[in-house]
Amino acid sequence: MNELRIVENSMDILILDLKSCQNIIYEGFKNARTSGFTWLGSVCKLFKDFCSKLHTILQLDWPNNDSIEDVCLCLTQITTCVLYLEKTLILEKQYRKILTISRQHFLNRILWCMSRLKTLILGSKIVYPRKDHDFVELMDEALDLIAPYSDFTGGSVTNITEFNAEAMFDSKKVRQVVDFLLGQTLSYANVALSKDKKILGTLCQNVLKECMAFEKTCLLDKNLNESERCLQASLLESSLCHLEDFINESLLRLIFETYLGYRKYSVEKLKELIESPLTLESILDETIADFDVNVDRTTQIGVFAIAFATNSKVKTKVRNVLASLESLDSFLIPSLQANSNHETNQIFIAHFNKEIQDFQNALEEIIDCPAFCRSYIAILQDFIDNFQGSTKVELEDILFKGRIFHRQLEKNFEKLKVERIKYDKFLMMLEECEAISKFYYQVDKSKILKRLKIFKSTLKKIEVEFVALEKKDNNDEAIFPMTSGEVAESIKMFESCGISPQRNSILYQTKNRTDTKVSINELKSVQSSTQKPRKEVKLKSSVKRREYFVVDLIFV
Repeated sequence: MNELRIVENSMDILILDLKSCQNIIYEGFKNARTSGFTWLGSVCKLFKDFCSKLHTILQLDWPNNDSIEDVCLCLTQITTCVLYLEKTLILEKQYRKILTISRQHFLNRILWCMSRLKTLILGSKIVYPRKDHDFVELMDEALDLIAPYSDFTGGSVTNITEFNAEAMFDSKKVRQVVDFLLGQTLSYANVALSKDKKILGTLCQNVLKECMAFEKTCLLDKNLNESERCLQASLLESSLCHLEDFINESLLRLIFETYLGYRKYSVEKLKELIESPLTLESILDETIADFDVNVDRTTQIGVFAIAFATNSKVKTKVRNVLASLESLDSFLIPSLQANSNHETNQIFIAHFNKEIQDFQNALEEIIDCPAFCRSYIAILQDFIDNFQGSTKVELEDILFKGRIFHRQLEKNFEKLKVERIKYDKFLMMLEECEAISKFYYQVDKSKILKRLKIFKSTLKKIEVEFVALEKKDNNDEAIFPMTSGEVAESIKMFESCGISPQRNSILYQTKNRTDTKVSINELKSVQSSTQKPRKEVKLKSSVKRREYFVVDLIFV
C-alpha cells in the first residue's frame, strides 16, 4: 500500500516537472531575438531530472507496461528535437537572424511529446486493450488459433461436441485476425515493386478464400465434417505461411530499390530542382512524387522491420526514425518550395538525412545477410538475362545495389565467417565492374557481360558459405500473377469484405502531405510573422500504431 502511494506521489511530481519544462519552452516562442540559450539549458536540466525520476519509477513498478513503448518514443523524440533546436539557435546567433519555421517546428514537436507523456503518465494505471498489432503478432495469433484444427485427430479430443462449438467461435476470431493481417499486407502492397504487387494480390486473395472456406467448415450444421475442417485448416495455414515467406522476399527486393532511391531522389537533388529556374514543372512534380514514394516505402519497410526485429533497442531506433519522417513529411518539401531561409532548409535537410542514415544502420542489425545475398543474386541474374536491352544507368543501378549488399556483408563479415579470399574476390570484381561501367559506350558489351557473370560467380561462392544457415524452400512456381484487371477486381473483393489498407500514425497526429497539401503561403506567413507563445498542446484521445513491442529505456 505504501509503495503504491509512493508511485502515485512520484507520478504527480513527474507531471509537475513536465509542466515546468513546458512553461520554459514557451520562452522559445516569445522574445525570439533575445531568447539566447539560457532557457534551453534550463529545459535540458529539468528534463534530465524528469528522466531520472521516471527511470526509478519504471524500475520499481510502472502500472501499465503497454505504455512503456510510447514513453520511450516520446523521450527519444524530445532528445532528437532538442538537438536540432540547439543547432537552430546556433545558426540564429551565427547569421543574426531568426529561423522561425525550424524553431517553431521543433518546439511544437517537443510540446507535443511532453503532452503525450503527461497523458501516458496520468493514464498509466489504466490497462487499455491493445487494438493494434504488428504483422508477426497477427500471423502468430492466426496460426495459433488454426493449429488445434489442422492437427486434429479424433482420439485427441474427449468432448467432440464442445470442440466443434469452440471451432465455430475460433473461426470468427481467425477471420478477424486475417482481415487485420490482409489490411497491413495491402498497405505494403501499395508501395511494393510492381511485379510483387500482382503476386501479393494473388496471395491475399488466396488467404481470404481459404479463410472463408475454413469458416464454412466450422458451422454447426448437418454437413459438419471434422476431416474436411482439418484439411481446410491446413490449407489456410499453408496460404498464410506462403504469404509471410513472399513478404520477406519482397521486402529485401524493396530495400535494394529504396536505398537506390535515396541516391536518385535525394533531398539535395530535389532542392536543386526547386531552386533552378530551368526546371520544368512536370519534371519537378514527377521527382517530388518519386521522393514521396520512397519515403512511403521507407515507412512500410520500417513497420515490418519493427515487427521482425528481436532487439528492442533497434526497434526503438526504427520507431524514432519513422516518427521523425512522419513529422517532416508535411513540412520538408513545402519549406523548400516556399523559398524559406537557406539555414532553415539546411537544418531540415540535415535532419532528414540523419534519420535515413540511422534507418540504414538499424536495418543492418535486422536484415538476414544470407537471404539478402540470395536476393541480390536473383536481381543480378535477372539483369544478366536481359542485358542486351539494358542501359548504362541500369548497369550503374545494379552495381550500386551490389554496394548495398557489400555494406551488409561487411557488417556481418566476422559473424558469418566468410573466407577472406572469397570476400576479396567479390570486392575486386565489384570494383572492376564499376570501373568498366564508366566506359559503357566505349567497350564491347560482351566484355561487360563477361565481367558481370564472373561477379555473379563470386557471389555464388559466398552464398555457399551460408549453406549451413537455415534456408527456406520457396515454391514460387505455385504463384500465378494476376493481370491489372484482375488486380482491380481483387481490390474490389477486399473492399466488399470490409478489408482496406491500414494507414496509422507512428506518433504524431498528422495527415500525409499528399493527402492534405500544406499551403506554401501559410509557411511564408509563419516565416514573416512574430510567433506568440502557445498554450497547452491538445492531444487526441489515442494514437493508433501498427508496431507493438517492449523497449529498453536509455538515458543519456
